[in-house]
Amino acid sequence: IKEAVKYYAKVDCAKMEDYQLASYATNCYLLQDYEKSLDIAQYGRSKFPDNAGMNRLALFNNTELKKYDEAIAAGKALLACEGAKISGNDYLYFGMAYNGVKDFDNAILQFKKAIEQDASNKDLKLKTYKILADVYGEKGDIDNAVVYFNQYLSEAPKVTAFEYSKLANLYKNQADKVEGTEKEKFLLEADKVYGIIVEKFPSVADVITLQRAHIGFALDPETKTGAAKPHYEKLIEIIKSHSTEGPSDKARLIEAYKYLGYYYTLAEDKDKA
Repeated sequence: IKEAVKYYAKVDCAKMEDYQLASYATNCYLLQDYEKSLDIAQYGRSKFPDNAGMNRLALFNNTELKKYDEAIAAGKALLACEGAKISGNDYLYFGMAYNGVKDFDNAILQFKKAIEQDASNKDLKLKTYKILADVYGEKGDIDNAVVYFNQYLSEAPKVTAFEYSKLANLYKNQADKVEGTEKEKFLLEADKVYGIIVEKFPSVADVITLQRAHIGFALDPETKTGAAKPHYEKLIEIIKSHSTEGPSDKARLIEAYKYLGYYYTLAEDKDKA
């Protein structure tokens, strides 16, 4: 590709046919030279305004460059091109452009079209499920966010602890937006996810157990029930089992001991305190 771009650069764009300009811009896009690719695509659009390839590349590059309004305009032009073969990836980029300007409803519409258009493209579907979960989460529609994230979890061949933690974060972010029993409900859902992570990925048990302790404290900020207590006790147990002290172990132990000392002080158990 680099060699092709090098030779394309030696030719006056004014002498290129539409398919040559599209190939030049595509190669630059694949090399992630989005500015150069966009310049060529925009020139191509000026000469061939109804060329689907030029409009597609303008959509892709403007989105990558976070020029979302221009990307939306290019996306509309692409869809209006007569005879254009629209792919799921086209709708995916169109959705990302709308999401960039916080037009969540139109973004969701395009993402769903991406899945429908290329239903057999598993990689595209998985990527879009995750994006839909994020968009619904940002919109505040936690129910749909969880539906799409669970769809991703059920179809992905391999799911990492980090990806599971994103599901927990959806619940925690929603908990931050509400109060009372609603807040408690979402925090408990996040805690359930963390429980799954500890079971599936014991290597990150210390980090996740600390998160569960923080949820316990959020559920019981006045330390009346000691909701965080079992998690801080478990955290101490995990850290003490480490063969070597990690860079964060001491700070986590201090946090755990401070909490437990305070808990037992309130419980008037001076010896344990």
